[in-house]
Amino acid sequence: VGLITSSDTVLVAAAADSTVRLWDPDTGQTKKVFRGHRSPITCVASDDYKVLSGSQGMLKLWDLQTGAFVRDLANDVDGAVWQVAFDYRRCVAAMQRDNTTFIDVTDFCPAEDDPWAHPSSLATTN
Repeated sequence: VGLITSSDTVLVAAAADSTVRLWDPDTGQTKKVFRGHRSPITCVASDDYKVLSGSQGMLKLWDLQTGAFVRDLANDVDGAVWQVAFDYRRCVAAMQRDNTTFIDVTDFCPAEDDPWAHPSSLATTN
């Protein structure tokens, strides 16, 4: 195990064996194992709903509740995905392509649907 992140409900551990494992923090029991990477995991991030894991050549999104693979956020990386962070709306990842390290931003939510991007659409109470 080289990487760990946690919340109140789960401990997420990523390893050199190309897996990401979810553990129950109270019992220490394995809850789920995500398989799909072809090389050691180089970064991992999670919240109570999703897990993002990066390795050589790819960045994957997993559903934390079901353990299902959701989609590849990047699979055209010719180097490693070095770091990943996200919030409810965006994923920011440092990765390598064509011998250049760059920052890739993925937007999960169209701006027109985001109440924080359009404060006038926030519900108000009187």
